[in-house]
Amino acid sequence: MQDGSGFDVLSRIDSSKIQVIFISAYDKFVITAIKISACDYLLKPVDSFDLARSLEKVKVSVESDD
Repeated sequence: MQDGSGFDVLSRIDSSKIQVIFISAYDKFVITAIKISACDYLLKPVDSFDLARSLEKVKVSVESDD
C-alpha cells in the first residue's frame, strides 16, 4: 500500500465486528496482527489449502456469532 498499511486502515475504522485475514510477504508483522485479533495471517505465496482453511475459520466464526 502506498499510503500506509492494513494496520493503518484498521486503526481508522471500527474493526471489532469484522474478521481479518492478513496476507503478507513478511512474517515480522505476525505479532502485531495477533494483537489486533486477526483471524489468520498467511505468508506469500499463499497456499490454496491454507487460504481455504482460513476462510473456513472465518465462516465458522461468523456463523457462531449469528
